[in-house]
Amino acid sequence: KVDVVLVAAGRAPNTEGLGLEAVGVKLTERGFIAVDGRMATNVPGYYAIGDVAGPPLLAHKGSREGVVAAEVIAGLSPHAIDYSGVPGATYCHPEVASVGLTEAAAKARGIAVKTGKFPFGAIAKSVILGEVGGERAGDCAA
Repeated sequence: KVDVVLVAAGRAPNTEGLGLEAVGVKLTERGFIAVDGRMATNVPGYYAIGDVAGPPLLAHKGSREGVVAAEVIAGLSPHAIDYSGVPGATYCHPEVASVGLTEAAAKARGIAVKTGKFPFGAIAKSVILGEVGGERAGDCAA
């Protein structure tokens, strides 16, 4: 009998057997496909997006990379992706999301920080779930 169980599953790139070595596409030390800020590999005409292009391994990050790659292929000049602006999520209860620097990281860089609080009950999902008080907020406390 236990009070809490933490399940942490890692993910790894699935790049083996794709024939990348045969065309000379470089991989990172961890096996991801190495790309530049416009999703191009070291081999002209080869692009990689999503999980095979490296962390963060998030669907919305992969979608944006797809748009960038498609625009480059179409001859446009999109801005390189700024990965510091990719939101992340912690799937606990309630779910927690973050984007940008942590308060500590911003202060370490000499950036003035202002913090604030937002009531959990003002979020539509909490109302739908009937948990406007955030009564289970301790479920994902670090």
